[in-house]
Amino acid sequence: MVDCHIHSSFSPDSSEKIEDIVDYCIKNNIKTIGISDHYDFRNPDPLFSKGFDIDSYVSAIERVSKKMDLLKGIEIGYDPREIKKINALGNDENFDYSILSVHTIFDKNLHDEMFFRKDNIYEQFKVYFKHIRDMVDNVDEFQILGHLDYPSRYKDYLDMERVFNENKDTIADIFKILIMKEKVLEVNGAGLRYYHKEPNPSKNILTLYKDLGGKLISYGSDAHYKNYVGFGWETVSELLKNVGFLEAHYFKNKSVKCYNL
Repeated sequence: MVDCHIHSSFSPDSSEKIEDIVDYCIKNNIKTIGISDHYDFRNPDPLFSKGFDIDSYVSAIERVSKKMDLLKGIEIGYDPREIKKINALGNDENFDYSILSVHTIFDKNLHDEMFFRKDNIYEQFKVYFKHIRDMVDNVDEFQILGHLDYPSRYKDYLDMERVFNENKDTIADIFKILIMKEKVLEVNGAGLRYYHKEPNPSKNILTLYKDLGGKLISYGSDAHYKNYVGFGWETVSELLKNVGFLEAHYFKNKSVKCYNL
């Protein structure tokens, strides 16, 4: 297992020091992880829009990198007005890989009711998936697409089957672009902690990816606390094997590596 999606105190929503995460992993026999802290552009939350000091982050990683296989990642929040900056950051040689994610649309956060209101949530999911399709089409310098369908985590009333069926064609377009660009689809275990008890993306979306010829998968716990590192891995790996995947992937110096599920 290689957990590529972990947040430390360089993210505004985590207080975990990198050295404490590493010590936790060593104690729990976790061999390889990636720290991928948030760097959003134009997030309505000013704490996220600050990004983080890359030099300090690299120094923190290097201080403990002899203890275990520690990868340098970054999770970049997409904004269509900042494509040039996003590509430049995704191409930064300081990082082994970048995760490209959507956290906001039209200056509204997706995890609250500002964007996904109950009275029009299915229409807004259409906007969300089209936004991601435009993102993967317009941005080239990234390695992993982060937590596709993640807003579904927070909506207990959501009909997941309806979301999939109404957006299947757009999701297929997303996957065709990913496959053409040889990008990796993340399977994010954090969704297992929420209402629908499915990873992001859900099983039917992963099946569509496989049916379209998708092969490149990564795993991330989306841990903001050290004790969530590796969360859901056993469930995720079994699900992936049931869908037909044999390998998962991670990156070192922007080069893809694989390991057996």
